[in-house]
Amino acid sequence: MAWALTNDYIVFTHDLDFDTLLAMTQADAPSVIQVRSQIF
Repeated sequence: MAWALTNDYIVFTHDLDFDTLLAMTQADAPSVIQVRSQIF
């Protein structure tokens, strides 16, 4: 996270708790994109 913030990167994750972690630390960066998919 610190590296992504320092280097102005976006974090891609499958972790569903990631937005909660950012909210708990009151962080406003880096940007996070959650990837969710289903394979049938």
